[in-house]
Order: sequence, then C-alpha cells, then structure tokens
Amino acid sequence: MAKLIILSPTAEHDYEAVLNYLYNKFGIAVMTEFINRFEKASAFISQNPEIYPYLNKQQKIRKCVVTKHNVAYFIEFEDTIRIITVFDTKARSK
Repeated sequence: MAKLIILSPTAEHDYEAVLNYLYNKFGIAVMTEFINRFEKASAFISQNPEIYPYLNKQQKIRKCVVTKHNVAYFIEFEDTIRIITVFDTKARSK
C-alpha cells in the first residue's frame, strides 16, 4: 500500500533551490526532467520504502538517489513518508 509523501520545510527549500538552479543554468527542459525524476522517485519510495538503503539505521533515515547529483533522504512512518532533505551533491562539493 502506498504511503503519503510529505516534504519537510527543509526538503521543500532544497527542492526549490534545485529547481531554480536547473532553470537558471540549463533551462526549462532540464528542470522539467528533474521534476519528472523526482516524482517518479517519490512514487517508488511511497510504494516500496524498504528497498532503499539506510543512511542511518538508528534514526531510520533512508537514501534514494534521484539523479547522479541529487539524493533524497527520508524517514518512513506508519502511514507516511517524510522526505527530510533533497541533497544536491554538486553544490556541497565545491
């Protein structure tokens, strides 16, 4: 059974920052492709959260690679999944 996906305020901010970056650097097509990949990843997370590896098993934080430069970290609850951040790997590596 699919679980409801909720973005934390941090994840919402991170997601918007990625969209702004992609739009300004590469244009609408690349930004739209990221949106589609994020929605597809969210659907997979919603259906099968247990297939994603733990980043931190004690805190039950799991990791989903959305693109080669973006990772979503999430926590599964009984009826929902909370995406806690959308990590932009290239922004952190500079």
